[in-house]
Amino acid sequence: YKIEFVNQTYDERKETIAVTNSLEKFVALTIPSNASEGMYTFYSILDVASENWKVNISSYDTFNVISCQETTPSAPTGDRGGGDVYPLTVEGNKKLEIKLTKYKVLGIIGNMSSFAVKARNLGDSKLTGIKLEISGIPQEWIEISPNKIDNLIPGGESDFLVLIKPPMNSKESIYQLSIKAKNEVESNEEKILFILSRDEKNLTSTLYEEVEKVRQTAEKAFYLSCLDISEIRPLIDEGEKLMVLGKKYMDEEEYKKSQEVLLNAFKNYESVIEKANFLMEKRYEKIKPFGLPPFKSKLEVSKLRLAKAYSDKNYQEFCRSLNNTTKYIAYSLVEGSIFLIILVFLLIYVYNKYKKYKEKKFEEKLKEIKKRLE
Repeated sequence: YKIEFVNQTYDERKETIAVTNSLEKFVALTIPSNASEGMYTFYSILDVASENWKVNISSYDTFNVISCQETTPSAPTGDRGGGDVYPLTVEGNKKLEIKLTKYKVLGIIGNMSSFAVKARNLGDSKLTGIKLEISGIPQEWIEISPNKIDNLIPGGESDFLVLIKPPMNSKESIYQLSIKAKNEVESNEEKILFILSRDEKNLTSTLYEEVEKVRQTAEKAFYLSCLDISEIRPLIDEGEKLMVLGKKYMDEEEYKKSQEVLLNAFKNYESVIEKANFLMEKRYEKIKPFGLPPFKSKLEVSKLRLAKAYSDKNYQEFCRSLNNTTKYIAYSLVEGSIFLIILVFLLIYVYNKYKKYKEKKFEEKLKEIKKRLE
């Protein structure tokens, strides 16, 4: 067993084991306190040999190392005058959040897969008895360690390790797992994709098919020509390169390498979709419908289509409906501007007519006064 980061081994352990039927091992390795932050890799390597043959089997998982400073709340000092001190219990805000170390898990029937769930207390009250709830697969496949978190102070974090071991009679499938933590409050719910196959070859092939589906969705972001998608294009290009490399490794039966590359491609394409949806939302929120007859009814229809395209994340229809909506808004603004200009000219005309009328009346009055004086 060993932990590596940027070609440097931080902890390593070797042992000799005897296996009759099956064996499960739980290994704890240490990251030094002065280690750099980053994504580390845990390797498990099994060497089996006899006189005529030798087999080397390896597996790995990644985890993120971050620096954090633990603070301990200071104890109350009590009354400096020497009086009795009584504890004061205040029921504060309670909020629980979870995050996953990964959102795609690959599994082989009969083998164990794992991921970690980080629980964090975002409130200002201590949380106790926190348990993890996972749905989407049979509960007998799942082992969670620890069973519960007994005490989590405000701002504190603690991890659950989730082990999944599907039995040999399990069926190949793609599972959507829902995960949340609970005690007297519930955390946010996170989703994880669990791809289960009978061997590495089928697992890699299924993963490739799933990435291909996401790629097709991501490439539809090019339909958003009405938005600035300059940040999206490099991500799609990078995803294409990763897909080609992943396919190459798969054809060469380097399944572990292929899976690692394809998972990165998956992440790339998901970033494309996330950015595209964000751009749509940002533009959609800027729409301020303003319609005047005869464009008002057409604007309402176009706005409904735009709302549906936005809700369905239909990139192609979004730009078409957006163009129509902005067109009818522009027509209405022009119509409104023309109406205001005509109204201003009409007011000026009425004012001038009234002014001339008053001047004429004044002149007639002067003439009448002159006649009387004569």
